[in-house]
Amino acid sequence: MTTDPQTQSLPEPNFGDRLALAFIRLARILLRLLFVVSIAAVLAFGLYLGVPRLYQDFIQPVQEHTAQIADLNVRQDEIAMSVEEGLSDFQDRVGNLEVQMEIEAEQVGELAARQEELEAALDMQAELDQRIAVIEDELAALAAVTDQNESALEALSEGLEANDTPFAALEREVQITRVLNLIARARLDIGQSNAGLAEQNIRTAQELLEAIRDTVPENELARITPALERLQLALANLEDTPIVAANDLDAAWNALVLGKSESEVIP
Repeated sequence: MTTDPQTQSLPEPNFGDRLALAFIRLARILLRLLFVVSIAAVLAFGLYLGVPRLYQDFIQPVQEHTAQIADLNVRQDEIAMSVEEGLSDFQDRVGNLEVQMEIEAEQVGELAARQEELEAALDMQAELDQRIAVIEDELAALAAVTDQNESALEALSEGLEANDTPFAALEREVQITRVLNLIARARLDIGQSNAGLAEQNIRTAQELLEAIRDTVPENELARITPALERLQLALANLEDTPIVAANDLDAAWNALVLGKSESEVIP
């Protein structure tokens, strides 16, 4: 009877074969372990070399950029605060400039008003100068006539004490013209804020008017008396209300020039 070789049972391995087989298996395990350890060592070495490079190339720049951004934020906050402070200071300066401009505008208005007053006073002074020149010419002509006519001079000399002689009237006009000149100067001094000189001119004008008040006819008192009263009021108002004093001087001027009574003089 024949047997199939495939159906025949294999002979059981002996101890030596089993030992060799175990050794082979152990060697395979050791080789695998060594391979794993080698791979781990290679990876560890790669990490040892790569981590610093990775930190230097990626992490450190990111940290530096973060620090720079933080520093930029701090600088931006400082710049913003500085800009706010500068803007606030600029707004304060603009406000101060606006106030200063308003003050200067008021001062310009006052200067313009004073300029008009000065121009009016200068016109008045020019008119006085013309009147004085005319009167001086008349006096010169009168003096020439008196030199040529001694008899007329003697007649006039005898009537010098009379208040209604032509020579006495002419002398009064000369004195009144001087008073008008002093009033105009005082008016100009008030416009130039020179109260001391204005007071001096007003007092001199008063003295001249008082000197001729007792020598004028009664019809002339209608302009001498109101003018003196207005000059006294101008002195009283000169220190506290110079504008009112200037109006009083204008009233005194009108009283002497136009011969108006006190009630008719514009205050």
